[in-house]
Amino acid sequence: MSAKQRNLLVNFNRVLILGLALAGLLMDGYQAADIPTALALLVWLWLAMCARVEAKVLSRVCHRYTSTRDGR
Repeated sequence: MSAKQRNLLVNFNRVLILGLALAGLLMDGYQAADIPTALALLVWLWLAMCARVEAKVLSRVCHRYTSTRDGR
């Protein structure tokens, strides 16, 4: 399985879990607690990807800061 296929499968799995969870939350009618629950689920499902993006951004910012501070 290629990396592109794996990423597609992982993202499809995340969307499926999110959709089923939202459907389950809304089956008993809309409640105010559905919004924070859905947001928490969304963050939890994409937490690994968000952490990788955050690490890349911090790495680039720190690299630029240290390279400009050293006078390069």
